[in-house]
Amino acid sequence: MRTVPLKTQLLLVAAAAILPLAVVCGISLSALFESQRAQNEASSLGVARALATAVEGELRLTMSALQTLALADPLGTADGEGKAQALALSRAVRASHPEWRGLLLADPSGRVVFSTETDRPTSANVVKRSSFDATVLTRRPVAGSMARGAGGNLAFPVRVPVVRDGVVKYVLTAIIRPEAIAAMLRAQRVPEGWYVSVFDANLARIARTVDDEKWRGSGPIESLKPFFQALGHDKQELLGTSTNVDGVLAKTVLARLDEGGWTLVLGTSLSKAESSWWRTAGAYVLGLLASLILGGTGAWWMSKSITMPMRSLRDDADALGRGELRPSGMSRIMEIDAVARALESAAVQRAGSEAEREELLQLESHARSAAQAAEQRLGLLVNASAVLSGSLEESDTLDAIARLMVPAIGDACWIDLLGKQGALLPRLSHSKWTEHSGRLAEQDSMPVHSAETPQVLITALKTGKPSLHPSGQTGEDDGCSKDISALVPEFEAVAACVVPLIARGRTIGTMAVLQAGPSGVHQRFA
Repeated sequence: MRTVPLKTQLLLVAAAAILPLAVVCGISLSALFESQRAQNEASSLGVARALATAVEGELRLTMSALQTLALADPLGTADGEGKAQALALSRAVRASHPEWRGLLLADPSGRVVFSTETDRPTSANVVKRSSFDATVLTRRPVAGSMARGAGGNLAFPVRVPVVRDGVVKYVLTAIIRPEAIAAMLRAQRVPEGWYVSVFDANLARIARTVDDEKWRGSGPIESLKPFFQALGHDKQELLGTSTNVDGVLAKTVLARLDEGGWTLVLGTSLSKAESSWWRTAGAYVLGLLASLILGGTGAWWMSKSITMPMRSLRDDADALGRGELRPSGMSRIMEIDAVARALESAAVQRAGSEAEREELLQLESHARSAAQAAEQRLGLLVNASAVLSGSLEESDTLDAIARLMVPAIGDACWIDLLGKQGALLPRLSHSKWTEHSGRLAEQDSMPVHSAETPQVLITALKTGKPSLHPSGQTGEDDGCSKDISALVPEFEAVAACVVPLIARGRTIGTMAVLQAGPSGVHQRFA
């Protein structure tokens, strides 16, 4: 199974905790974007309607002024005695409207009766007959399309009928400068980055809020023509995306005016319109990145604060395996501290258990040694019983006793027997380094009370009790000065056990069992 570091797992936990929030925020952001887009579209449509209403209001003001003038009595008799008065009145009205290039009056056939811009009689006919004929036909005010006059100046007409007795006698026309529409648009304080143009029925640009003089009289850009075609005659508004004459990709709104078939085009730069959304999206992305960074940092810090105590726990466990006792540190994590204390307690318990086990092993070893010694003693006794019961001859019995003592009890055995005169007679010696054993000569006998007789033998004869001499001396406590090794000069004894030989309640001799030192025995004896 593949192992994953704790740091990676914590990072995955942090990411898993942040992911649902990121998804929810993303969905909310998308909904917010859609809401902002709809709001921007609604705002653009509202501004376009307001601007179209403002342009229509400007045209209606002009129409109202012309209609008021058309109701004057001199205008009804402009071909006769009222012509001079009608011309004077028209010039007075023209003077109060500097945005007008002039006023002219024409009969229904299109013949110009007079013009405020000249005193000479004229026989000219009106131009742009479509708006003129529409006024005569509908008997309603009409805003015509823009055209270039005789002086080369661009202007558009606003025409109203002069009706008397239900009959259109004349058509009063005001020639309007297109700058008036541009000034009116600028007065609306259109936000920066918004572009507004007004087109007439022939798709000629009457006014624009930016670079008006440069683009005056031009037609719509190619990317905008499909919008005019889609608008048709049955729609009043249309919204889409196009590129304007400045090459700026813009959200475009077309609004048709009720007067003259004019169209107002409003364009808002997509970069500016969506800047708030991008700012929101940027804030969301930055927030998400910050959350991931904070989550990753927190996961790293938490993993470090966990892995370091866990590493210490691992060392504690290794030390416990080696039988070492290490004090547990504090990690400020309750669970890890509990495990550390448990390991420390386990180490203490293990040390106690090992000490107890060692003590038990030692006791068992001592018991086993004691049992083995007892077993050996029992075996020795059994063997001795068997050997001693095998013959009644003195020499055989003594030889059997010596062979039982060496090497089971000691390294050498020395046996003395009391003679008839009360002297100790050396009868047998035996060691593990030689097969020499048997009777010794009679001249080797010595009186019991002789100064040459070792004190330990005399003590054994008198007391009838055995004695141990671990240091190899005859016994410093009783004042004896003879060394037990004097029995066998060639033997370097370091310890001895002397026992009396008792038969039928009577002491008949002594037996000394000796233990050799590190150097063993002299060369001559070996």
